[in-house]
Amino acid sequence: MSYGNTILAAAVLGLFFAIYCMAGEMDYQDAKLEEQHTCEMVRDGIWPAEQAENYNCAEPVQVAGVK
Repeated sequence: MSYGNTILAAAVLGLFFAIYCMAGEMDYQDAKLEEQHTCEMVRDGIWPAEQAENYNCAEPVQVAGVK
């Protein structure tokens, strides 16, 4: 394997790693938004409390880009 192919392979692996990290962060942010929405709906009395039994609604949820 030549030096150029090694550099290309390292760049491709780095790109795949970056995409994997971005997808993981997006999944995490989606889960936090779902938790925030569920807690708001339960707090407003629209949904029953059983909907939020696996969430910690006592602490406010901070989501990137959402106030």
